[in-house]
Amino acid sequence: ILYNQAMNEYGLRHLGPARQHLEQLVKESPAHPLARRAVIDLARISLDQREFDKAVDRLLPLADSEGADYERKAARDLLLKTLGELQRFKQALDLLEKWHAKQPGDIDLSRQLASFYLQSGKADEARVLLEGLLERTANREIFSDLLQLAIKSGQVEALLNTIESRRVRYRNLDYLDFASDCLLALKQEGKAIDLLRQAPETQNFVPLLSKLGRMELSRNGIDEAQRLYRRILELAPEVLEYRKSLGRCLILQKKEQEAVEVWREALKKTGASRLELYQFLIDSLLEHKMYDECLKAFQEARVGLGNPGLFAEERAGVLMAVNR
Repeated sequence: ILYNQAMNEYGLRHLGPARQHLEQLVKESPAHPLARRAVIDLARISLDQREFDKAVDRLLPLADSEGADYERKAARDLLLKTLGELQRFKQALDLLEKWHAKQPGDIDLSRQLASFYLQSGKADEARVLLEGLLERTANREIFSDLLQLAIKSGQVEALLNTIESRRVRYRNLDYLDFASDCLLALKQEGKAIDLLRQAPETQNFVPLLSKLGRMELSRNGIDEAQRLYRRILELAPEVLEYRKSLGRCLILQKKEQEAVEVWREALKKTGASRLELYQFLIDSLLEHKMYDECLKAFQEARVGLGNPGLFAEERAGVLMAVNR
């Protein structure tokens, strides 16, 4: 009850009463499951009142506690955000290095540590940390952090060479993903395309096929992009974004009716929201100003979903566009 009262007061921006309820909860029932969450909310109130030191003091014991529960993670994230905004980088680094030593495989913690290394001007430490973690995990987010660091420091080629030299430590799919992104960052799109085209793994892995399709479209390789997106839909027919991309290729090939048929095939999906599927069809048609098809789709949706007022605003916009 105290916690709910506090949240109601906080929602109304009555910070004083909210703080009183939370402090009472923490004092009277420190072992209650909501007590740890109340500490975090007390810290937020302190931040709202610009009592930064008090917020840090409230968060530290919880952030430094044992047990990997949600509240400890939330306390750590808020504490690190606060220390970063206060530019207390040394304090944040000391905490992160201690936590990382206990949990060296924690990806989120490692990324936060690398981020604070960068903010403290320790780019080499950040790079070494991320490279080591990438070798052990092949995590996509870790690679993205490394690539952004390399772009900022002008060391993308060095990163590519590192990935090449350690290729045996990655799955082929991960290597192809990382190496092609490095080549794109180096403005070597042709080499990235050749790398993915020549790898047999690409033909059965949707993320790489999608990347290859986007690159082909960007350099006007429409026929090849269309072939790639058809292959993608064979592997992942339920993903609407790929269906939209195939239709876009067909539009560029002046095959408007075929594009409409590809988008309409989405309506045959089972287990999906009919409203969502009609929304996809209408959005695709509107994007390419296919107004007659839009009007048909509006009527079909209204009848099919039993709602005569459905898509009223969109229909009005189309009627205005065709001067009706």
